[in-house]
Amino acid sequence: MAHRRSALVLLLAALALGAAPTSLSLKKARALLKAGHVDDIYLAYASLKPGQHPDGDAAIGRLCLAAARVAMKKGDAPVALGLAQTTTRLSPQTIAAYLVVAQAALSLSQHGVAAHALDAALNRAPHDGEVLYQRAKLAEDEGEYARAERLYAAVPRRHARAGAARAGVRRMRSRLAERRKNLEAAAKNERNLHAEEKRASRTMTTGSATDADPAGLYGRAGDKSQHFQIVYERGGRDFAQNARYEGKVLDMFERAYDQVSHMLDFRPDGPFIVVLYTKKEFADAYSGVMADGLLGFYARGRIRMNRAGHLNDKFFETAAHELTHAFVALLAGGHDERVPVWLNEGLATYVGWEVGGGGEEALQTNPMYKPIRQAGRSIPLARIEHTPLVQLGRAAMPAYMKSRAAVSVLTDDMDGMGKIEQVIRAVGRGTPFRTAMADAFGPHELEDLDGEANALLLK
Repeated sequence: MAHRRSALVLLLAALALGAAPTSLSLKKARALLKAGHVDDIYLAYASLKPGQHPDGDAAIGRLCLAAARVAMKKGDAPVALGLAQTTTRLSPQTIAAYLVVAQAALSLSQHGVAAHALDAALNRAPHDGEVLYQRAKLAEDEGEYARAERLYAAVPRRHARAGAARAGVRRMRSRLAERRKNLEAAAKNERNLHAEEKRASRTMTTGSATDADPAGLYGRAGDKSQHFQIVYERGGRDFAQNARYEGKVLDMFERAYDQVSHMLDFRPDGPFIVVLYTKKEFADAYSGVMADGLLGFYARGRIRMNRAGHLNDKFFETAAHELTHAFVALLAGGHDERVPVWLNEGLATYVGWEVGGGGEEALQTNPMYKPIRQAGRSIPLARIEHTPLVQLGRAAMPAYMKSRAAVSVLTDDMDGMGKIEQVIRAVGRGTPFRTAMADAFGPHELEDLDGEANALLLK
């Protein structure tokens, strides 16, 4: 945060002083560089345009790049970023400048800026070993393992990074294999779960399920309330199994039901089955990766809660989020798979955060979310129309932010929430999504939505 304030102060100072970009000669700038006064160089050349300085773009560009490297060594990433960007503006073919832009941007958690710089460098120098390697590392960090593998493999064999690049290829192949294995296991678990729930549904239909085991397949059934029934996954408990504990769980879910149903103006009867897992049980059922990163999910008529021994604010927000997914499934007539992922996840994230997280103002004022919101701007809604967000690796959280922002924009429309429900019901009946959106919001809302969501993420 201090780095961002530093960059802003420098820029405002340059504007306020009305610094003339040609007033500092190359000779004076070299003296400033020798003395380590890189801030003064930044201020002098921040608004310099190509062809404007009498000493020539190439010479000023080289000096700004040297000053950017000094700034990075001093730990002043905002100044380094500005100076390196000046070089790319004055001398677009200077590949080293894009590498410094990326290095400075990454130190400021501006992954989108870094990616843009490295992509620009690749377009100009597609066989540069250092650019290929740095872009591969960023792709790996973002969970884009297939792209990272291709980029690592393209690093020339005689380049200094060749050994690290070959190791990167092996690492990416391993991670891609692990991802395929996890997806196959998750798909198998989902098929098995669906089959078990079909058997459970038949059991309940024939009346053979008992009050002790209403779902017909779980190790133990718990208490129930007006809208919810607790059941447990098989195995031991790491949390208390008593009336007081279950009462707290049900109270939280009933409170979530009241607030979610009020926001959506939809009050289904239920009961909703809530399956409680310890973290170990969740990992055994769905994989350790999901147990570490997923607090709950809704599928096939069940709300599944991971780490159910921790009844805190995050548990409540997750309950509201997953309950919204359950409502979407009902609104869609059981065909929630037809609802675009960004709309389904965006609505659940929007409602969950409004109910349990503090709303849009809390997101805008919390500095922790700022880089995530900024990263969300680089994810088009079309990319996440059919792709589960949990499969996006490090891009998952920015994708949730982008989805939430899109829904937030839609709710600003008069009766926006009612129109979203109209879209979900229509899509569930088989209406194409774009037709349903045009019918509810007008013919141009969907094409404008990406830009409007990005504008909200900038606030």
